[in-house]
Amino acid sequence: MLFLSSLLPGNLSLTRGVRKDLILLMFNGKKVLLVDDELEYQLEVSSYLVGRGFFVYPKKNKKEFLESLDNDSPDIALIDKQIGFEDGFDLIHEVRQHKELKNIPIIVVTGSADFENKIEAIKLGADDLVHKPVSLPDLELKIISCLRRAGSYHVSGQLLSFEDIVINLRTHKVSISGSEVDLTNTEYKIFFELVAKKGEILNREQIAHRFLSLNNSSVRTLDVHINSLRKKLGNHAERIKTIRGRGYMFKAP
Repeated sequence: MLFLSSLLPGNLSLTRGVRKDLILLMFNGKKVLLVDDELEYQLEVSSYLVGRGFFVYPKKNKKEFLESLDNDSPDIALIDKQIGFEDGFDLIHEVRQHKELKNIPIIVVTGSADFENKIEAIKLGADDLVHKPVSLPDLELKIISCLRRAGSYHVSGQLLSFEDIVINLRTHKVSISGSEVDLTNTEYKIFFELVAKKGEILNREQIAHRFLSLNNSSVRTLDVHINSLRKKLGNHAERIKTIRGRGYMFKAP
């Protein structure tokens, strides 16, 4: 938990439950698009990041990268400066011109320590640059930092805020426009999951299995909790969308 601690202000001491919530928020299910023609490096980075909770899409050339950009909707891109005989910097431009994903973070990986490379990468639109050989924990830290800067929610100490919604990760209390929302423990867990993964479709069966008791974990019971949650959210009720045949999604503006 060294990496999360270093991102929080001061010497704030977090309980195990709060740390678990933060890990869920920052790691679980984030999609990393990695392009590098060195297969051994691909495997090393992919294995490490998968073990840390990311989904990784390793690609070996520009063509595969661009196809994955369209098909897999990554949250962040790791681009090698030199992909065979191809210039990885060209892909920065491709990402920044993408209609839907132009704002995702980009980290460039290079074998050169030339400072001019970093200047050029940043000018082209990259968010950061790292040098090979890559320290995997350092790379993970850079990924977390970039994802946090890119998110429309904000984590400060033990509070997660999104627009006028504030979730206290320590007390498990939720407030909207300063007024506390009276949620049950199960409703809180479901709501936190939806907000933390806003814009993503969450499978009904998986939510039910994760947050409901073994004796009462049917999707019908989950639907009852969702309906109750909507009633308590006031103007935000319509943000919880039912995706027919798939699950639920918290819709961001």
